[in-house]
Amino acid sequence: MSTIKHYEITPQGQELLKQIEDELPQIKLLKSDDHGNREYEPNAKLDAKVMPLLENLELSVREDAIIMSKQLLNIWQNLGYTVWRISNRITIHNETGPGYLIPVHISGSPCLTPGGPQKPGSYTYYSVDTELSPELDCIFLAQHRKGN
Repeated sequence: MSTIKHYEITPQGQELLKQIEDELPQIKLLKSDDHGNREYEPNAKLDAKVMPLLENLELSVREDAIIMSKQLLNIWQNLGYTVWRISNRITIHNETGPGYLIPVHISGSPCLTPGGPQKPGSYTYYSVDTELSPELDCIFLAQHRKGN
């Protein structure tokens, strides 16, 4: 079944997002696509801020979660994340299964189609290909590709 669901982020989770947002200006860019969207380079400092956020969101105990264990080791064996600045419309392809879009900083009126507006203090589960319009910094969380 194709699904898009929105969830609220706890006040503690919002504080963790603020820490990630504050860290972004210090993070190098890994790559840019042809449309000006930019992927941030992963590093230990970013991992140290994202991992507590994932625990706070309790993705492992949610009914539609893509993780089956609450143990941190299992989270990272099954999932991967990327952090992007979305400046132009993109299609999110669901190549490895369902995923999550977690807005870190919203500076425009980002919207998923289907799925609706992306609002501060919430995140979205998706199990279908969807379009994302700008502008925001966000975390994409999904299952690793086989072999990665």
